[in-house]
Amino acid sequence: MKKITARSNKKKRTFTIRHYHKRKLYIKYRTREMTKKDFMICNFNAEEDWELFLKTNRDDYYIVRMVVEKSIDILEKYKNKLKQL
Repeated sequence: MKKITARSNKKKRTFTIRHYHKRKLYIKYRTREMTKKDFMICNFNAEEDWELFLKTNRDDYYIVRMVVEKSIDILEKYKNKLKQL
């Protein structure tokens, strides 16, 4: 089960987006500084909107922190699935 949350920094007009996997932090992103208009619009984003943002706006954010052990677990599962094909 995954969950995405976002918190705003009004002074910098950025968002910190946290992606959880099985209730544990998996990866943390931060948006680049936004225009006032975009920032106001993004304040109303739902979880699905942030998921779409992460998929489509790759130049508008960067990775702050990644939990490596979770990444390795997920990569191992992916490799195992590929081997089965």
